[in-house]
Amino acid sequence: MKTIRFDEIESGRRAWSRTKAEVARQYKGSYGAYAQIRRHLIPDAFFDSVLGILPMGARVCDVGCGVGLFTIAMARLRADLRFTGLELNELRVDAATMAAKKLGVTNVDFAAADLRQPRFDGSFDAVLAIDVLHHLPPAASAGLLKATHAALSKGGMIIVKEIDIRPLWRWWVTYALDLAMAPDDSYGYLSLAARRRQILDAGFSRVLGYKLPTILPYPHIALVGEKRE
Repeated sequence: MKTIRFDEIESGRRAWSRTKAEVARQYKGSYGAYAQIRRHLIPDAFFDSVLGILPMGARVCDVGCGVGLFTIAMARLRADLRFTGLELNELRVDAATMAAKKLGVTNVDFAAADLRQPRFDGSFDAVLAIDVLHHLPPAASAGLLKATHAALSKGGMIIVKEIDIRPLWRWWVTYALDLAMAPDDSYGYLSLAARRRQILDAGFSRVLGYKLPTILPYPHIALVGEKRE
């Protein structure tokens, strides 16, 4: 597959910022408020990188996609890709499906799935896990990573956006927000090094990890791994 440069599509970051804002406006009530907050929390540079490295025509699975805010925005900017969004909460699946329909985005589908007992239908070229793994205990997140490895085609990639445990004060800010939004989850935060090891142990190779710069008080990290077998 040929890799496309995101800046060849439309002036990169400005296009992403405008598109995610437009998607966020499609939600109502508490989901609308959540989408407006969520769209500001993750650095745009992360999505610039994601949209830049996904190969032309790739089948992409977004695990734990929530209300589909980022999934729909990516699908709108990369019409050559085919997205599948998986989410435990069926009401969020319905909200995501409705938002995509309102915007006429047809290269994305959403379905309910329990990521604590993951079962993937079909094969994907890339899997995205954006702020999902730390909402699971380490054993469950390790199981999810192994399942995504099995669901990927040879040469496929996993792209992870996660939360580091350092600096400690930034982690506390994130933990407080997570507890407010999802008090019943069983959290399993890991350091960048430990999360990289977890992805390697799931069978991925050439796992790169780095901190995402941000002015907000969140210890964002990103990791990319490849399936080579």
